[in-house]
Amino acid sequence: MSEKEKIILVLGDVMLDTYIVGEHLGDSPEADVPLLRQTSTTDRLGGAGNVAINLRGLNLNPVLLSVCGDDAAGYLIRDICTYSGIESYIITDHSRKTTHKKRVVDAGFNQFLRIDSEDYDDLSSDIESKLKELFMDLLKDKKIAAIIIQDYNKGCITKSMIKFVQAECRTAKIPLIVDPKSNNFRLLSQCTAFKPNLKELSNALGRDILPEESSIQNALDELQLDSNAQFFVTLANKGIFYKKNEDSGIIHGHEVENPDVSGAGDTVLAVIAYGLVSGLDIHAISKIANQAGAAVVSKSGVSPVNLEDIF
Repeated sequence: MSEKEKIILVLGDVMLDTYIVGEHLGDSPEADVPLLRQTSTTDRLGGAGNVAINLRGLNLNPVLLSVCGDDAAGYLIRDICTYSGIESYIITDHSRKTTHKKRVVDAGFNQFLRIDSEDYDDLSSDIESKLKELFMDLLKDKKIAAIIIQDYNKGCITKSMIKFVQAECRTAKIPLIVDPKSNNFRLLSQCTAFKPNLKELSNALGRDILPEESSIQNALDELQLDSNAQFFVTLANKGIFYKKNEDSGIIHGHEVENPDVSGAGDTVLAVIAYGLVSGLDIHAISKIANQAGAAVVSKSGVSPVNLEDIF
């Protein structure tokens, strides 16, 4: 099976990232705030949608499964999926807002302000049942090479949904790759590959963790996460920690001037999935994930990578 034929199902919180670009004219005459003259606006997929865009850039075949509100942002997400070649199955939930991040930036994408519109509540039982039904239909109709859960604590990834997906992955013997947030952190570690960043790992433990191999290893042991998982802990410019059974280490990072970290975790998650379905070992996966992280933070705003960025 070629890379382009490998289907990756992406389940999680999808969002719209809007950039309002302007020319910085100085301070406003009305208040002690910056004044920008708007020059353009651009909309991009964020969250699970950004994972899907990155998978497409890696010549994989992503299928996006998520929930949006009955609003302009939700319908724009569907439109972007269509013209980006992303096969998407998005349930409309009339009771919630689509997660929409609006950033005001200058031409260099330096941020002046971010405004978020979103809901945090878990999906209703009715919407969750529809999501599970769609999930099962996709599992039956498509040859899924791997499943990704991208959790941003926006309500799509409930405890019930996690257990449901984990059980189906075990039954079908499909790799499960997870990027967790604070909710259900330990439960989500019951997977094939688990990718928190250092801050998320520290929050789960309740104290700061040093970006050092022994400190991270001790944190994983103390949290009693699923020992069967492969672990990838991103360390910003310090690199990436990896662990599989007794094999662990750190791939050191790259210094990037004025990095834009928006969506970098989505990129690394997609690259880990690429490595797993391509049969790479944990060292090779960590190396290309680290390279991808450096490449994507060199770009402006939420942006994808492609194979040329990592090889």
